[in-house]
Parts: sequence; C-alpha cells; structure tokens
Amino acid sequence: EEEEEEFIRIRIDDNGSGVHPNEFEKIFHPFYRVDEARTRTTGGTGLGLAIVSNVVKEHQGKVWAEESELGGLAVTIALPLWLNK
Repeated sequence: EEEEEEFIRIRIDDNGSGVHPNEFEKIFHPFYRVDEARTRTTGGTGLGLAIVSNVVKEHQGKVWAEESELGGLAVTIALPLWLNK
C-alpha cells in the first residue's frame, strides 16, 4: 500500500514464553509487569515499553505487540519517513 511505504518498520521477535494476547496493550502502560512476582531487584520497573510507546507516539508513529512466529512476543514499531523531496 502506498501509505505503508512512507513508514519504516522495526520488528523485534523473541522465542521466550510470550505474553497472553489480552496483555498486548497493557505491556505499554507505565509500571505494568506481566509477572506480578517480579520486583525492582528481580526484573525492572515496568517502564521500558511505556517509554518506547511515548517516544514512538511523539514521532507520529505506532507500536504494537503480537505473538511471534518464534513462539514468544513480537513488538513492531512503525515510524513515518520524513523525507524532503
């Protein structure tokens, strides 16, 4: 599609345990952790994907999560190409 040609897409796939589909949107919320047993000492603060989401949106892009063909999670970032002709 012509509209899609004006975006660059970056996709990150992993082969981990994945994320349940009902959490695909939630993982971009600040301080959300899929594994509630994790703490700051065992696995971060839950801010990484929230920061990614904010930066991408500030650049008029889109970010989403889905199931990876590798069995884990896939995160795709689509950013508009700003080319002056």
